[in-house]
Amino acid sequence: MNNKEINPLKQLFSLKLVALYVLEKEISKIYKKMGKAASAAPLQKAVSPFSTEIEAHQQRLKLIMEIESVKPAQFKDLIKDQFPDFVSNPSLVKFSKGDQRDLDIILNAMLIQQYKIAIYEFLYVTTIELKSEQSATLLDQIIKDNKNTYGWLLQLLQNSSSPVLNHVH
Repeated sequence: MNNKEINPLKQLFSLKLVALYVLEKEISKIYKKMGKAASAAPLQKAVSPFSTEIEAHQQRLKLIMEIESVKPAQFKDLIKDQFPDFVSNPSLVKFSKGDQRDLDIILNAMLIQQYKIAIYEFLYVTTIELKSEQSATLLDQIIKDNKNTYGWLLQLLQNSSSPVLNHVH
């Protein structure tokens, strides 16, 4: 293989890495809005950028870009609209009223977490294939953090005392 030929796996990895870095910034803003809209203090804490460790994830992603020699500017035009339609639902911005609001927030945050986990898992497996142990280690930690956040949200849902969730017909 010619050194100038681009490895398609490396190219896809690089694109998803940069897109995820940009996406984490957007998610941080969304989680701040969710935290302000949440009425339950535990939910406010669960979706805070501090508790979800989004800033640490961004720093790790930056480090991975350095390790893998990925230049974000190369992908600038390709990383728009990274959320699938089901996640970019208007309910992320305009929350419902009353008892259902916290449940909507939990559901949307769980969707975001699962989406992120899927991409991080893809990147992790790709780094294994590309034999990049340092990047794989960093991604593994981010995956664990995101799974912990998802578990926290699931626990909040299970512990919900919301009349909407507990309503029996």
